[in-house]
Amino acid sequence: MGSWAQHREEISGFIGKTIANTSELGNAIVLGAGNCDDLDFAFLGSLFESITLSDIDGQAMDEAVMRIDFLNLCREIHMIPNLVFSKLDLIYFYDRLEKMFIQRASANEINLFLSLAAKEIRAKDVLSHLKRSFSMVISSAVYSQIFYIHVLSLFAKFTDRYSENEVRYLMRGFLYLRDEVIKNYNDLMISLTKENGKILVWTDILQTDVEMNREIIENLYSINTDQDRWTYLRELVTMKGRELRFWDYRI
Repeated sequence: MGSWAQHREEISGFIGKTIANTSELGNAIVLGAGNCDDLDFAFLGSLFESITLSDIDGQAMDEAVMRIDFLNLCREIHMIPNLVFSKLDLIYFYDRLEKMFIQRASANEINLFLSLAAKEIRAKDVLSHLKRSFSMVISSAVYSQIFYIHVLSLFAKFTDRYSENEVRYLMRGFLYLRDEVIKNYNDLMISLTKENGKILVWTDILQTDVEMNREIIENLYSINTDQDRWTYLRELVTMKGRELRFWDYRI
């Protein structure tokens, strides 16, 4: 975890500045906690009486918690494992989409499905039992992982079945659903925050232009495995990206 030391220090500094004038913070939830490399728990434990961790990867979170002595850091530690913030798992989205690709559904049929999926996830709730429960909601690099890469990775296996115009049409549908997923995630963070609580967000950023976007998409389509796609994107971020971008928001 040593290679993450500077990263954790930068995030801790940002958190410290954000809450400098806030007393009795009480409790925090970290969405996208993962393997917890982003977080300095000695620092967080000095601020909060309890910390709740949540992530889609329950195993990574369990292993992280086993490495940390929380008893000396805060009064309580809670975990919510295997939570998909996009809510797409609740409607079996990826299974249904892949089945449509396999059955050679038309671009029109798939875009209709994407529109209906946006409506379906609006009607679903996650963590509703924890509404207005947290003094601070922390989002750890969730935006870049919540939907878009996953759907592009799936689509890449079937792009040869569609014309160039159909691919562009489907990409617009994916973008529409992506925006709906992000809006729902933003609403989730707000719903979890107590009155006068705060939301802290950081995310990975890669700034591109239209030509570079086209090149990235073409390269992603030509790569056959998820691991190779992630490697390609990490290299792009290293060469052309901003490592972090932060926001803080007060309810």
